[in-house]
Amino acid sequence: LKYPGSSGISLSGALVMALPSSSGFCVKDDSRMAEQSKVEVCESPTGGGCCLRAKCDVTSGETLLVEPPCFMTDHYDERAVVDFFTLPAARQDLILGSFFCPMDSDNTALIRSRVTGTAADSARAVQFETIMNFNCFDCTPVLADGSGIDDQYEDRVAIYTVASKANHSCEPNASWYTRDVLGTRVVRSIAAIRKGDEVCISYLKNSDLLLPTRERRQKLQSHAEFFCECSLCSSGVDRARVFPCTLSFCPGARRALLHGGASECDACAKVFVEASFSEMFGEEAALCDNLDRIDRALKVSGGHDGDISAEILALRTIHPLHHTTRRVGRLQYDLHIRLHQKADAARALEIIASSHGPRCSMSNAPENAFDLEFLGDGFRRAGDFGRAEEMYDRAWREQAVRHELLHPYVACCMRKLASVRLRLPAAETNELLALGTLVVLRGLRDRRSNGVVGHVGQLQDGLYTVHLGAGSVPVPVSNVSSALLAKAPLILVHGQPVLVHGLTSEAGQALNGRIGTVEAFGQGRVVVQGVRRGLGVADLAAENIVVVDALEVASMQGASCPASRDEGVDTDSETDEDDDEDEEL
Repeated sequence: LKYPGSSGISLSGALVMALPSSSGFCVKDDSRMAEQSKVEVCESPTGGGCCLRAKCDVTSGETLLVEPPCFMTDHYDERAVVDFFTLPAARQDLILGSFFCPMDSDNTALIRSRVTGTAADSARAVQFETIMNFNCFDCTPVLADGSGIDDQYEDRVAIYTVASKANHSCEPNASWYTRDVLGTRVVRSIAAIRKGDEVCISYLKNSDLLLPTRERRQKLQSHAEFFCECSLCSSGVDRARVFPCTLSFCPGARRALLHGGASECDACAKVFVEASFSEMFGEEAALCDNLDRIDRALKVSGGHDGDISAEILALRTIHPLHHTTRRVGRLQYDLHIRLHQKADAARALEIIASSHGPRCSMSNAPENAFDLEFLGDGFRRAGDFGRAEEMYDRAWREQAVRHELLHPYVACCMRKLASVRLRLPAAETNELLALGTLVVLRGLRDRRSNGVVGHVGQLQDGLYTVHLGAGSVPVPVSNVSSALLAKAPLILVHGQPVLVHGLTSEAGQALNGRIGTVEAFGQGRVVVQGVRRGLGVADLAAENIVVVDALEVASMQGASCPASRDEGVDTDSETDEDDDEDEEL
């Protein structure tokens, strides 16, 4: 799964935003103060530290805080202490006095055992390392194309005067990301929050939020030295361990209870006897053991252990919403792809998709958005563009809640969504296009024709005559969408999906018909992201860019997205373009 980073200036050693302002932020100058803040630092009601609370009512998908780092380093090891000691004493004191620092922790004892130097320096080094262990964030920025992290920044970490005060919840109402190479922290609401309510993030990795309660608590105890009592962990019900109702006709589910047994069925309310618990928990334990053993074998063999292929194919899921379902689906999908078994791979994708159904109780986990994008990639590769559209649409909506609209994750999902819509027929419409209207062909069986730009002619018997550079062709109404050239008076929007056309050079012709997003524009030029695979942006003339409203997502045009359809799509045809897409995916 991808986890983007960003290209940009190289920052070595420590980056420190100095002296505090009256608002409590550590800033270098006024221009680097928090751009906005809908949170405030308060004393934690449970004691032992601080917390963040909302200063006003907020809805899901709002930016709560934008904050520069107080201290940032590219060394998440002992070298961070060296960076720290290069700071003026006043700044060191500021950092040492501003953060949660449990000097009696097990982690601190380990730090003391290896720190050397004078007594004064050793004390400050131990205190600083303890602060970093309990307060720092990974702050790897995002690649501009949204494809993954930039390895040169993978060890970058930072502490933040405000953001580091946020407490943990396994069911957080906020998430965060790094906006740029300067380490700017953006905190976003992922649920509605009332004024005065605590704002919580997750300290766990994205995938760990999907684990059972006991495993989440073990990870938090190991790394952060606390026993989690968040609303999810203390509910008494483990939402990650879901089992089917034993009544064959009942579609309901039951969930494991933390202190033994299982809940009543959420559909028929049937209560089950202890014997049924033992059987289903035994099946669960056996499946988890098999999955762990297969993962270890694949790790040793580099993912190509043919001896366990039969074991992977023999895996069976417990319930679509059980936490193991994603693992089973991914293992089987990867195996079928390796064996070039297209139909079986598509069935494995449906296993993964079933874990993201409407009854999913862990829908606020950030891993879900990446899963949905992965599913879109898989269905697109399989030629099921209707399902791919559905998954990309859900993926960009989830990413747009967690990130600002121009974030590379969001733009990447928008590009993919627009690209698969180009493969689908348009929604039925009674609109009659005027003669000479600029149009884009879409949803045709000959996929090389999709994305071709022409001008519409006469309409007869449900077919438009479309005039192309090489002649005229009859095209069904549902395979035509109106378009506009990206030049005055049309005003483009940063992040807007656009289509490339009309390039005549050999290299340029390979870009024609591709979907990208606007990175910058002006003086008759448009910089487009996402059309040159692995080669950065493309700087093109505005006359080679068209805007197709029907391919854009709802947020860009203020309308609902069209429904998915599969008519007119030949999923069995193979082209060089499909091979290119497989390489990209």
